[in-house]
Amino acid sequence: MKGMPNKLKIRKFLTFLLLCILCVGVLGCKGTKSGDTSRRPAFSVVTADGVRVSLSINARLINKNYPVGVCLSVTNLRKKNLRLVSNSAQLFEFTIYLKKGTRVWRWSDGKFFAQVVTEIKFAPGETRNYRISLSAKKLEPGEYVLEGVFTPLANLKPRVGFSVTE
Repeated sequence: MKGMPNKLKIRKFLTFLLLCILCVGVLGCKGTKSGDTSRRPAFSVVTADGVRVSLSINARLINKNYPVGVCLSVTNLRKKNLRLVSNSAQLFEFTIYLKKGTRVWRWSDGKFFAQVVTEIKFAPGETRNYRISLSAKKLEPGEYVLEGVFTPLANLKPRVGFSVTE
């Protein structure tokens, strides 16, 4: 019985890893050649208070003519239910910054969300994924940072770097 917690931790970690691989795989790496290392996914994880928030983008080098998949995953690592509250119906946000820190794009720009208190419940070990297809058409070639936020946990902000090419 003493080994059970470690087995459970390993099982949860492997489940999370599988979900991340599936998230990147489902969103696809269209046009990737087997030897093309520039299209490797970028991944970041932030963990606090029994919650893990991870961000993945399915390519570190983005051709501005092809969309890429982005996934924000939220996992309850606790052994009990987790109840979170958001001040609006918007549950996630993606923001792109220049490497210097200037914001150049925000997913929610031009979108409207109901201004209602929204309760989100997670069972123990539950993971939820929030996905978008990201187009870099309006971005100039250069280096950027993508930030993902699950709005009820706005203090947990995983960030990944990527580059845009013509």
